[in-house]
Amino acid sequence: MENPMIEQLGENYGYVQTIVNNKVELVKIEIAEKVAKVGGYTLLLNVLQSFAALILLGTLLLIGVFLQRATEDLALTIGLLMAGLVLLGALLFFLRRQLLILPFSKLIYKFISDEV
Repeated sequence: MENPMIEQLGENYGYVQTIVNNKVELVKIEIAEKVAKVGGYTLLLNVLQSFAALILLGTLLLIGVFLQRATEDLALTIGLLMAGLVLLGALLFFLRRQLLILPFSKLIYKFISDEV
């Protein structure tokens, strides 16, 4: 009588072990997919940031050229450009929560909640 019971326990243990191994493999695959997705988004953001930096640099140069022609004074042009950049930096600093922190935290939360 004990022999069939031991066999049944052994079979059940084998089934449980197989199920646990499959769950572990699924979790590994999900983690690998998330890491790949984050890596892809990071690479995409780096490329977009490079293009944005080039566009902003070109725009800054064009504004500088137009200001130089309008004022005909290089020092005043550089001063105006620096003042504009300081104003932009201060604006980004004071609005960093609304412009940077909240959108990125919502994006991260959405990414995590979609995958779970």
